[in-house]
Amino acid sequence: AEQWWRMGAAKSFEQFEKALAMDAFPMLNIVYADQNDNLMLRSQTHLPQRKVGPNWNGVIMGIDTSYIWHAPIPYQNRPVHKNPKNGVLWNANNSPYSCTCDGIEKAPDATLAFPGIQTIETNRSYRIQELLDSLGCPDSPEAIRRFKYDRQYPKSGYVWNGFRNHLEGAKPVPEDLKPIFNVLY
Repeated sequence: AEQWWRMGAAKSFEQFEKALAMDAFPMLNIVYADQNDNLMLRSQTHLPQRKVGPNWNGVIMGIDTSYIWHAPIPYQNRPVHKNPKNGVLWNANNSPYSCTCDGIEKAPDATLAFPGIQTIETNRSYRIQELLDSLGCPDSPEAIRRFKYDRQYPKSGYVWNGFRNHLEGAKPVPEDLKPIFNVLY
């Protein structure tokens, strides 16, 4: 509760970052913006600091005690985006690597550097990517509203693929599913 209070009471970017450094949240992406045009997304994820070497994305034999972790990756070493060039950040419960129009800043070995960090995308982040592909990065209040109030489901991702697979071979679309299909499609 104290970290939430300090974040809300912060009068500057520096005070906000100092509140975040309390590191009291185990699993959040935090987005910050202020009147001085500062923007930031910081991953507060408490990922284990693990031994270098094993492929932590695969199966690890649990018989070697050197694989036991004792502390999370230090706060200052976790993914952070500060003041992207294009002035746009978002968070849709997506990976912290795909939160800006400056491009995905995921290094090829990011899942090795941060084993366990989320790299999958949510339906909302798939839709944001579709909007970026068709409209470009929002550069005006009107464009931001277009993104914010978009109600279309993405035409990629697990919901769309599951729905499409469910209806495969079911032609025509059953009457009771037409309203749902029309929203998705």
